[in-house]
Amino acid sequence: MTFFQTIRRSAATAFYTLVGWSTVAATALAQGPVQPQQPNAPADGNSYVFSYFLVLLGIGLGLIVLCRPGHRRDRSKPEQYDEKRVKVT
Repeated sequence: MTFFQTIRRSAATAFYTLVGWSTVAATALAQGPVQPQQPNAPADGNSYVFSYFLVLLGIGLGLIVLCRPGHRRDRSKPEQYDEKRVKVT
């Protein structure tokens, strides 16, 4: 790949990232300020479940990618150490 293709690909990635971020940020900013909770209102106890699910999903997918078996047609041959050993005197 040439230098200009690398720069073009990096710029395209940065542009699409910026477009995606601005789309998410625009909807978050359009919602308005968050109202404070009442002091006597019960707290939501299940607010952490989704976060834990995302973390476990990320770890699981990472392990799947790292531990997947290789599908090479030709397997490497084991080395014969006896033939290549050099005697040091």
